[in-house]
Amino acid sequence: MVYLPVHTFEKVLCSLDREKATGRPCLCIPVMTEFCQYAEHYELTPDEFENLAGDMAALEALATQCRNRECDHRLMEAPPAERGRPCRLDAWEGRSLITSFPTRDHLHNYRTMYVYEPRFSLCYDLIGETYLLDLQVTLSPHFDGSERYELTAEEFTTVAQDREALLALVEKCCAGENDPRLLTPLPEKRGDPVYLEWKSFRERQGLR
Repeated sequence: MVYLPVHTFEKVLCSLDREKATGRPCLCIPVMTEFCQYAEHYELTPDEFENLAGDMAALEALATQCRNRECDHRLMEAPPAERGRPCRLDAWEGRSLITSFPTRDHLHNYRTMYVYEPRFSLCYDLIGETYLLDLQVTLSPHFDGSERYELTAEEFTTVAQDREALLALVEKCCAGENDPRLLTPLPEKRGDPVYLEWKSFRERQGLR
């Protein structure tokens, strides 16, 4: 499912969304495992949606109940086998999951759906209705950028559920084998994928 952010509340780390296909209203909170951050969505009635948008105390109370897993009967989708823990209010964790990021030319508006520790993410362009892999690259010692690769809906679903398939896709992008799927022109000087630095570090540490 794809969710459209309607109201974002960074101070309490949640958002009020609508499911794209049906318009069903819901509360979104970010959660994280050791490998990735993703969002859980809890269904609301239309009246709850409108009331929570203007009542911060009630919104924070409901978000806390969801983080305490007291509202699992409202979940829009079943959680994965490795369910994430609620992201912390006092840290950066999960903030990209409760908002979207319009480009300066207003031709794209990216909603981050999964963020992975090796510095890549799975996103959805709300305007272009395109799924994509966003791979962070180092362009200079002081500046990072992104390479964005288009995915089909089927590919997105597969890699979101299969870690090995996801890492295989990332490796393919790092090797330049997925360049025909790039959504932006290649720069003259190509950045170094942060994922490769992460992989090299873990190998040196004897970690999988």
